[in-house]
Amino acid sequence: MYVCHCVLVTDREIHAAVECGARDECAIARLCGAGSRCGGCLPFIRDLLAERGIDIDEPVTSREVRQALRAFGHVHQRHVRSRRCKVTSGSSTSSTNT
Repeated sequence: MYVCHCVLVTDREIHAAVECGARDECAIARLCGAGSRCGGCLPFIRDLLAERGIDIDEPVTSREVRQALRAFGHVHQRHVRSRRCKVTSGSSTSSTNT
């Protein structure tokens, strides 16, 4: 389900960002974009972090952020590639029918 409608981020993408090491809202925003615009999804993000026992005030080092970005990049690329295949085939069909 979409959690962040501003940048179309799903709950799975947010969970993946946390699995890759995101430990606060800013890290999640950097990894997948959720929470980087209007902030409407921040309560969901905070609840998710709290459910996992992550203190959002816990400091995060730049090294941890870089490691998380690299790890999440691989997950995100696979997701985007699978999404693009569907979008590309759908848009080709609609453009030929127009």
